[in-house]
Amino acid sequence: MILPAYGVVPTSRLEARLQLLNIDEAGHLDVLYEPSLEDKKPLVAVQRCRNCGAMIMNKSAVYGELWICGICDSGNMLVEKPSSESYTVRLDENPQAGPEDGRTRPIILVIDRNEDAEGDVARLTQVLADKLAMGPPRDVAIVTIGPDGTVEVHHRHGGDVSDDLEPKNLSVACFHAHDSTTVDAAEKLDLEFFKSRLSAGIGPIFFNESDAAKIVTGLVSTGARLPKSRHQRATGLSLVIAAALAQTATFALTVACLSGPCTIGPGKVVPKNLKYAMRQHHDLDKSSDKYFRKARTFFERLSTQNECQMLIGCLDQIGFVELAPVCNSVGQFDSFSSPGFELALETVLNSVAWGSEITIKASKGLLVDGCYGDVQRLPPTQKIYSDTPCGVSGTNKWQVAPATPSLAFRFSIETAATKEQSIDSVPQFLILQFQFSYFHQGEKRCRIETIFLPTTNHQSANSTSIQDTHSPLASLACLMKRIAFSQLRLRKFHSLDLERWREKLDRIAAAHFHQQSHTYMVFIDSLYHLKWSALLQKRNTSPDEACIFQSLVLSWTANHCKLLCKPLVTIFEERGPIDVEIIDEQLIFSRNATCVDGGNFILVRYAERDSMAQNAVNYGVRLVETRFPPPVFKETVVGGSQDRYFVSKLAPRTGLNTEDASFNEYIDSLRKIR
Repeated sequence: MILPAYGVVPTSRLEARLQLLNIDEAGHLDVLYEPSLEDKKPLVAVQRCRNCGAMIMNKSAVYGELWICGICDSGNMLVEKPSSESYTVRLDENPQAGPEDGRTRPIILVIDRNEDAEGDVARLTQVLADKLAMGPPRDVAIVTIGPDGTVEVHHRHGGDVSDDLEPKNLSVACFHAHDSTTVDAAEKLDLEFFKSRLSAGIGPIFFNESDAAKIVTGLVSTGARLPKSRHQRATGLSLVIAAALAQTATFALTVACLSGPCTIGPGKVVPKNLKYAMRQHHDLDKSSDKYFRKARTFFERLSTQNECQMLIGCLDQIGFVELAPVCNSVGQFDSFSSPGFELALETVLNSVAWGSEITIKASKGLLVDGCYGDVQRLPPTQKIYSDTPCGVSGTNKWQVAPATPSLAFRFSIETAATKEQSIDSVPQFLILQFQFSYFHQGEKRCRIETIFLPTTNHQSANSTSIQDTHSPLASLACLMKRIAFSQLRLRKFHSLDLERWREKLDRIAAAHFHQQSHTYMVFIDSLYHLKWSALLQKRNTSPDEACIFQSLVLSWTANHCKLLCKPLVTIFEERGPIDVEIIDEQLIFSRNATCVDGGNFILVRYAERDSMAQNAVNYGVRLVETRFPPPVFKETVVGGSQDRYFVSKLAPRTGLNTEDASFNEYIDSLRKIR
């Protein structure tokens, strides 16, 4: 899906300044891109323009045996014309780059054997073993975080891979966070040091899925921690070793299951003594935390070495603000016994795509400013990037970590000085094409999606064409991803940074209010709720909670981002479920069975457990099962122990006797902003 913030592009500078509203200077267009991998049978033929590299489009002009590229007007030999603007091709180039024989991508499991809740490690290993045994064929390496700062890599002790797996054939290579040589190599990211240690006289490290399940089943907890002390947990060292292993297997994915903070070695975020508390927001604002800067810098350097997905088995802080750069997705649960953990693990292990890259092709007049998302810059294939960079910029090609990303792009629009001058220089349509390549079961595919953006030179355009095509959903999602990117990747999470963003939201909301487009009130309502969300408020959240929220915004779809901003409330009555548009005090005092979908949480509230309440519970459970990572699910009775939590998550328009401005007060303030 390609969703631009505006469906019509301006051709003159005056049109861009008056109608193309955004928080930047005039002449920039936000575009949301969410590739769909629900493919029909891929096309056999790849039809790429020999001049610019764009793929054939369903609206491409055809003359005899030639199709004409809509971007550069070059003629190319026609094999088969696609039937829609979105289609998939099978790429023949570099066919051996992915796992062979239909095997899925290799997995490197990082398992934390230190537990604070009794039985948590046993539950973790049980779920892991079950998912591995029932999963598809794959190679698995097992790295465990042991006691006293040790990290263990499991391997065969001699013998051949085909030999039966018996305890006598197994051994571990042990690394110690107390060893200065090991720590020095880890801090320098000397992966060759660890690769040489892991290849010197030891057996194979990667196991098949059934043998890996047997090894995981045999893992045991390190035991209870000492009184008034944390476990000595070498998380940073374990992730460095996982990165070294990842270089020995194509497209390997690290899955880290953690239950506490790093207390020793590189990446340390807190001492082992419990009298020292984890850093809070005010510590980060004052830059007074002893460990934050060094740990964060270490994980930022490590982030380019490996793709890692993290599952956290506790609700306490584990140092995710520091870990965030190295983590591509995260799920946090109250324990590894939580049903949500099992759902999340199954989703992670059964990802359908990997090795993803995105390439953009665009008409003359559209230049790429940059991308906001979990991406890495690749060398450009064309010089179609602008001199006003933002996000990850300076290219038209990116490597993408998530299998199904949701990315925000910004484009510069070349406009003429006057409307009259634009008539001869700007066409009626501008073309934007996204090429999303990925591996699926060892086969390289490419998803092609193209959008034709009409300009104000189009014959059906009028003086309000641009503002009439405004998409509140695309604008909101791109704005949220931009804020999350600045906080998560650029460390712009100081209280003053959040205040600056709230001021920018007020200015853009005021601009839409005075413009009075068809959708202005919907967009302003979303901005009102965004101001009080965890993205721009620090109250009632820890730094880790806020950082996980930012990670969700950066990776989730536009519809889910909207839920993170403003929860969807559904009331269940005899005539059926009803979605509530306006959240006010009447909803809080209602005794009907209600389900609140806040994206990362699902709340069900009822006065008594009747059939309507059961329908609400069933609806909430279905939402949990279809979302990654699974949201927190809670039930409460009206007036019960969890009812205050329910009310706090609604953020009603009236403010509910808090210091927050009500929606009407917010609208009054927008009238005064010019």
